[in-house]
Amino acid sequence: MICALGILGFLLAFGPILQLLGMGGGAATLALFLFGLNIAHLLVIIGLLQMSATALTWAYVFYGIGLLLDLVMVDVIGALISGIILFYLVSVSHKFT
Repeated sequence: MICALGILGFLLAFGPILQLLGMGGGAATLALFLFGLNIAHLLVIIGLLQMSATALTWAYVFYGIGLLLDLVMVDVIGALISGIILFYLVSVSHKFT
């Protein structure tokens, strides 16, 4: 279920990335950077499905940064989702190898 939320977030991120890409210039450069981060996020999700401890560490980083950004931008729903995912990952961390 948590990986499904991650995949949903991965897919939803493409909307803003494509909007930035369409603006050109510096926004397009930012879009390419965000595209790279989004692909890295997908790789972390795949690693989580395989119960990889390395993927768990990177998931803490990605979702922790996401939580901080959501709090700064006062995105209550995003912060709630990131917080739930982080809480869940911590609670099952003993299962990762």
